[in-house]
Amino acid sequence: MTKTKTELGIERATDIEVLERIKDDWNALLENNETKTVELTYEWQTTYWKHFNENSKLFVLIVKEADSIVAVAPLRLTYTKKFGLRVRTLEFIAAKESNYQDFIIGDNKERVLECILNYLISNRKSWDILSLTHIPETSATAHFFLNELDGSLLCRVSSIEKCIFLKLDKTWKEYATNSKARAKIAYRMKRLQRYGEINCSHCSNEEQFRSNLQAFFELHRKRWNPTITPSQFNDDRCCQFYLEISPQLLPKEQVDLFVLSVEKSPVALLYSFLLGRNCLIQLIAYDVEYSKAAPSLVMHELFVKQAFADGIEVIDFGHYYPYKEYWANHFKNRLNIEVYPKRILPCYVYVLTKVIASLRTNLKRIAPLRQFVRYVRRRVRSFGNKSLMDSF
Repeated sequence: MTKTKTELGIERATDIEVLERIKDDWNALLENNETKTVELTYEWQTTYWKHFNENSKLFVLIVKEADSIVAVAPLRLTYTKKFGLRVRTLEFIAAKESNYQDFIIGDNKERVLECILNYLISNRKSWDILSLTHIPETSATAHFFLNELDGSLLCRVSSIEKCIFLKLDKTWKEYATNSKARAKIAYRMKRLQRYGEINCSHCSNEEQFRSNLQAFFELHRKRWNPTITPSQFNDDRCCQFYLEISPQLLPKEQVDLFVLSVEKSPVALLYSFLLGRNCLIQLIAYDVEYSKAAPSLVMHELFVKQAFADGIEVIDFGHYYPYKEYWANHFKNRLNIEVYPKRILPCYVYVLTKVIASLRTNLKRIAPLRQFVRYVRRRVRSFGNKSLMDSF
């Protein structure tokens, strides 16, 4: 236990049993947290850890004032290789499967963040990189680490990612004024109706959820496996994670699976989170055999229309893609921040990372070089696929 001058203390949890004892406090703190998302709940973080804990150790920081828990930093220490070196990275437990991440802090954010920072500095020999990914730009955590660090640490923003959302502060009739977009979606809906009767529904019980999740996995694999970014659901652990976490969130009405069917057969599904009157879209899947009818666009249209009827106030579409502008028109950024202690190995990685980032930035500005790199990548991928086929 490390005490600070402000009489805040930090306990580091390294096993799941400790976290189980504080799950009520954890979720209660989330109610007042600046970043509120189901992906920060005890259930989401610990279930993800259960299925994806290889090469890692729990490094959860529990901040206490007297006997009360005032903050939780859901971190893990992961052992990876970077530039051929073994690097110990502190990162959020479920960052790879989450839209937004942050520390969970009730009140006195600056005071708590200072306590966490002091703890990390005093234990800087036990980690090489602090990787804080998918933090909202407006978060106090992002502001603190970018502006309040002392000379014992180095900090950089590795990337900025644009996200898009919709405020449902009008009626559906007032909102649906983009006649060009609506006409395009209406045309796609008519094309989809040629295949048979269209139906859409929310899964209302665990049995429906589990059955449609299996369809979700199959359609996601069908959509992405032929591409250069295969489906995450090729990994059975990912399937088991969603099958296990969904029943935990369903009784609390924190998760939803929206299904678009043609002749009672699912052709598109949308997995989302609900917290209060806020909705966050996690993943979508659709049947590529119906792609000419754009079932994903039709599903989103029906989903947004239903959200107006259900009294949802905000729909967050997550990472930006142009097609999402059919429904959303508000933007925000999420940051990926890296912090390095001033030691030989972290400083070496920090410098190399900055040099490579600079080269990539300059590369994007030189069209011939950019085209050459793309050509080399295609050739390498083509060679890899050919080698793979020859191995069978």
